[in-house]
Amino acid sequence: MINRSWALASCAFALLLFAGRAAAGPADAVAELLPADTEQFLVLQVKPIIASPAYKKFAAEVVKKVLAREEVKEFVDKTGIDPLKDVERVVLATPPGFNPVKPEGMIVVCGSFDAKKLAVAGLGFVVKYKNNVAVVKDGPYLLLKITFGEGVKKQEWYAAAVDDKRLILSPKQEEVRAALDRVADKKPPAIKDKATLKALAAVDPAVALAGRFDRAQLRLLPGLDDPATAKLIDKVSYGTVEVRAGSDLKATLDLVMSDAAAARAMKPTAFQVAEQVKTLTGVLTLADARCKPLADAARTLQVTTKGRSVLIHGRVPPEALDALAKMAGK
Repeated sequence: MINRSWALASCAFALLLFAGRAAAGPADAVAELLPADTEQFLVLQVKPIIASPAYKKFAAEVVKKVLAREEVKEFVDKTGIDPLKDVERVVLATPPGFNPVKPEGMIVVCGSFDAKKLAVAGLGFVVKYKNNVAVVKDGPYLLLKITFGEGVKKQEWYAAAVDDKRLILSPKQEEVRAALDRVADKKPPAIKDKATLKALAAVDPAVALAGRFDRAQLRLLPGLDDPATAKLIDKVSYGTVEVRAGSDLKATLDLVMSDAAAARAMKPTAFQVAEQVKTLTGVLTLADARCKPLADAARTLQVTTKGRSVLIHGRVPPEALDALAKMAGK
């Protein structure tokens, strides 16, 4: 039996190109699609991941097993979308702060898609899941409305195709319409925060993952709520994260402070957090040997400063990746 969540996800992607189309723009243009209040983003780049030795050695077989599942095979067969070949980049953009109960922002999927095959598959999914999927007319566009959950957990998402290279989804219908209008009218990006716009443009196409977040996200971490630490967090301008995939995974978290003095003051706190992570993962390993890959990765954590930046470097070594791959493959 086909898993319902996978079926609805299939329906969502299948109908995107069928649902609505604006004038074609540059295939890699993302900024012009994002809402004006965007200040955070996460970019997942598929090609650097699957080209890395780490993926080929430790993850390829696990992904192969996932793609062999019946519900995934139906998705690929009916829509013609092969996630490993046709999807190049996924961008999640949000305003400051984050509320999982009431999501905001925009998701942009970049790649290459077969519009005709998607349209045919989409028509069938609309009929099959009419209680969860509908086509909504919004001005000159046809948007796809997808409903998930029930009661207080109920969410409505709106999706459309910008062109054969870009698909967009948002919980706000007006944001989808605005993005399509900007492309059709050839208007520049609406993002008000120029630092965010600059950071998005500066993402290295060779990295596996890159992101920018505000200090509100740091307040969600445990152990950082004492008054002295709270004052330091108030001096965080923003943070960035970058993950590179090679034979291992290398990650860098950059906390950009208000000035160099604030960076020097934050360094001991960042070091203390890193040491606490090492201790915690070590204790977990004593209780459950399966946690050893986490401890191995935690032991690589280092804290440095450079100008306004407090840099936390970490690495997931090959042996840890091997252990995690074996756990995921079970």
